[in-house]
Amino acid sequence: MADNTNEVQNAMSDVLNRAESTQQRLADATKDILEDASSAQQRFTEATKGMLEDASKFYQSFFSIEGSRRVAEVYIETTEKMANEAIEFNRRLVQLSAGATRRFWQVAEEQRALIYTH
Repeated sequence: MADNTNEVQNAMSDVLNRAESTQQRLADATKDILEDASSAQQRFTEATKGMLEDASKFYQSFFSIEGSRRVAEVYIETTEKMANEAIEFNRRLVQLSAGATRRFWQVAEEQRALIYTH
């Protein structure tokens, strides 16, 4: 009977040791998870802060006086370039048209000259 009691005590001791080991591993895993969650929360907070700062800079660049001035400058420069290109296109078109008209006139004169000479 003493042997049975001793075996039961040994088995109970072994179960308790395994339970303590399992408990320690669970505690370590929980600690790791909480640290990872805290780290993830910190990264999320930093990302959110960065997004808010970017949005603030965007707002400032477009809706501040300096930002509005810059947008107006870009608009004016772009419009001026487009107007100059349209003027240049029309100038070339007029030159081509005038040249074609002159050439047509010369051909017509040459044809008339041929008709009257024969």
